[in-house]
Amino acid sequence: MEIIAFKNMVWDLTRQISDGMDELFRPISAHYGLTHMQLRILLELWAEPESQTIGSLGRALGVTSGNMSSMCKRLEQEGFLIRFRDIKDERVVKVALSEKGQDAALEIDRLAEERYASCLQRLGKERMEVIASDLKEINALLHEMLASHQKGNVE
Repeated sequence: MEIIAFKNMVWDLTRQISDGMDELFRPISAHYGLTHMQLRILLELWAEPESQTIGSLGRALGVTSGNMSSMCKRLEQEGFLIRFRDIKDERVVKVALSEKGQDAALEIDRLAEERYASCLQRLGKERMEVIASDLKEINALLHEMLASHQKGNVE
């Protein structure tokens, strides 16, 4: 495969995957009046129940700290999460799910499982592992390319 064809295919498929995920979860996020990214924040905090910093949450979801801070403020205003200062370093803002956020994340996970598990089960565990492995390989390749570019080693 030619490099340009590979690049175009990766761009197109990653956009299509992202759009597909947005479309799959739109009914669930709309039920709670959340954007797709707000839903992802809740699920990330639910998956990692220890409080996280705004920065670590942003890195996990690929969002800048400033944008993450704004989204978390909004989620706090809506009662889904709690923001608080780190006891050791008051410059650091941490976030955790509120009770309402925990309930919503649990229900969102249940709805997603109810709606989509049968399709994934038909796919089978081995095939899901292959797909996940391939996606990780693409991600690693992109990070390698980025690191090479940042070091000025682009060939």
